[in-house]
Amino acid sequence: MNNPIFNTARIFLQNKYQFATPLELFKHLITNSNYFQTQRLKNDSNDELLYKLIFIAGFHERRNCGNIVKEFSQNCLIQIRDRIEDMAMDIPTLIQAFLAMSNVLLDDEKIVSSILKQLKDQEDQITLKQFHSIQHCLYKLGRQNNYWSSKACDAMTHNLTTIVIQDYVQYLHIASNLYQIGLFQEEHLIKLLDILYYKLGKQQKHIYLSKFTFQFAQMMFNLYPEIINQPLNQLSCNPHTPFQMYFQFLKRDYQVCRQILQRKKIGVSIDYFENENFPYLLRLREDSISRTQTLLETEIIQILQKLQLKFLKFQKVLIYDIDFKVMDNYVINCNGPLHFISTLDGQIKQKSFNTMMQYRHLKALETQNVIDFDFFDWKEEDSLEYKISKIKKLLNLI
Repeated sequence: MNNPIFNTARIFLQNKYQFATPLELFKHLITNSNYFQTQRLKNDSNDELLYKLIFIAGFHERRNCGNIVKEFSQNCLIQIRDRIEDMAMDIPTLIQAFLAMSNVLLDDEKIVSSILKQLKDQEDQITLKQFHSIQHCLYKLGRQNNYWSSKACDAMTHNLTTIVIQDYVQYLHIASNLYQIGLFQEEHLIKLLDILYYKLGKQQKHIYLSKFTFQFAQMMFNLYPEIINQPLNQLSCNPHTPFQMYFQFLKRDYQVCRQILQRKKIGVSIDYFENENFPYLLRLREDSISRTQTLLETEIIQILQKLQLKFLKFQKVLIYDIDFKVMDNYVINCNGPLHFISTLDGQIKQKSFNTMMQYRHLKALETQNVIDFDFFDWKEEDSLEYKISKIKKLLNLI
């Protein structure tokens, strides 16, 4: 990761615990909970406390062991909350701490208010990319902040030559999702699409990084939901959509992104290069840490087996990795704690906007019945009979 603050945290921890690679360090930390126990964290310096949070919540393989990372990050943030008034940080450190919180969907009024206040005090030094990062953090934490949203939008629209296309598409996929749930104005979205038209038209080198392809497809589903059920070679948009004028221009990039995503397997990232230096080159990268099966997923497997139902686990549907495909026409996603924004005191605030977006896209499929199963839908101590009955009802078996 080419991020100075993250790299400072990584190097500090690698030196302290004597690990040669970041992956070895990450595996060591997440399998040794004593590093994140209250008393141990209380004895850590401010720097070490921040470095632990920034590293475990920022390491790219955190998604494959998300519940552990969220728990350890929560313990770090509780200690940071007690010290935040005495922790003076520069802009890059403030933003990296904010990113760490948003990565694990942990919100806290005191910490967020302090971070935003310190950022506002140094606002004249904030770069375009940093404005984008602030807006991204607010979005992931489900926060609406007109001041910072306006600042981010102004920064995007007034820096056409310097903004990176990948960052711009990420911003547009956020804006288009907020538009779908009534939190972003149509005229502002049209203005952003005008800029995307300009940016893509000027771009001569086409590089489809894994994150870009996924977010571009999501953006297109948000703008043109009707294409979710259309074959790639027969795409058309609703003639009454306010974004109809951009469809033909965006269609080709969408088709490329979808074809890349169709080749993507679970646990693998694909980058595609379509330029004179690397004509039609695919680059594949496998995750180093395998996705772990959660307790909820294990319970559902046992119930599906007991009911003698045909099912497949960890499948791809549309562009998403889903947990179970049952009887060919049911999709079950198990939403663990990482799908919910919660406070440091354990209170669930809401589902994340990205989880809501995925559900909306899957729900639009004409061939699938989609079930979102939340980790609190039953308690561990509930009887097996109760759990079986609940699954049967969701699958319309009773």
